[in-house]
Amino acid sequence: MMKQESRPFLKLSHARLFLNANKYATLEKQLENDEKYILKFLIKNEGRGRAKFVNIFTSEVLLREEFSRLEENETVTVELELNKVELEKLVNNKNNFLCLIIKFKDIYDSEFSAFYGFNIDSIKTNKNIIPVNILSYQNQYNSDIAN
Repeated sequence: MMKQESRPFLKLSHARLFLNANKYATLEKQLENDEKYILKFLIKNEGRGRAKFVNIFTSEVLLREEFSRLEENETVTVELELNKVELEKLVNNKNNFLCLIIKFKDIYDSEFSAFYGFNIDSIKTNKNIIPVNILSYQNQYNSDIAN
């Protein structure tokens, strides 16, 4: 019988990733082009491990493919360029709520999903840092990612 490779599942739990919804998170309409919007926010790793985020999307729109590695205590700024159609798909007009799904991989290429939602109206005024614990928010664990 062949021995399967063992990948420590808890390795990623040491990476504590935060999405920062403070004054640096903005949704800007570009003046030179009425059809272009820029959503900016921060992702910070305050843990003792490394992770990388792979892509950011909603159920309908892939917003950005990214392969940035987040080292310990590192913060990255994410800028998503959206057109008007993409923005309308992102925002529910009834409550102006935006939900992002961010997929992460650990150093063993195991994939995890984190969900984050916020009210568009409160992006510029919300000064809270909202924690995203990968294990708590885990929806998928794919052991055969690296095919």
